[in-house]
Amino acid sequence: MAKWGFTPQEALNAQTKIHATAALFGKVMALTQPKHAVAYHFQNDADTLPGVMEAVEKVYDGHVDYAQDFMVWNITKDGVRTRMAVPNGESYPTPPLADKIIDRSNPYVMPKFTLEMWAPEATPIVEQIYSDFNKEHGTNLSP
Repeated sequence: MAKWGFTPQEALNAQTKIHATAALFGKVMALTQPKHAVAYHFQNDADTLPGVMEAVEKVYDGHVDYAQDFMVWNITKDGVRTRMAVPNGESYPTPPLADKIIDRSNPYVMPKFTLEMWAPEATPIVEQIYSDFNKEHGTNLSP
């Protein structure tokens, strides 16, 4: 509740109707006895992981990988090897699957709600980006 600003009802719904609790995940693993369990799609942060692990380990004593971005599993007949991939941070993006169709007659206008969601600290940064862009491109766009 504190981390996401949920009300008690929202937190209960998130943990019981939308996601499974860590304890429930552990229970399912204890019942199914997988050769290699992987917990994923959960808040795997430094402040939340210890509690998740504790809840799982109360009901399941098998091996669990707590997935994080760039985790890779090499699965062979001899077993599973877990490792972390090393992504190329300087790679070019993949090409689009289809040509983009740009309708220049109706330029995109940013919805008002987008601006309302910015933190006040972000406004000067965004305004500077627009100002620099306008100077470079001879435009008069505004956020």
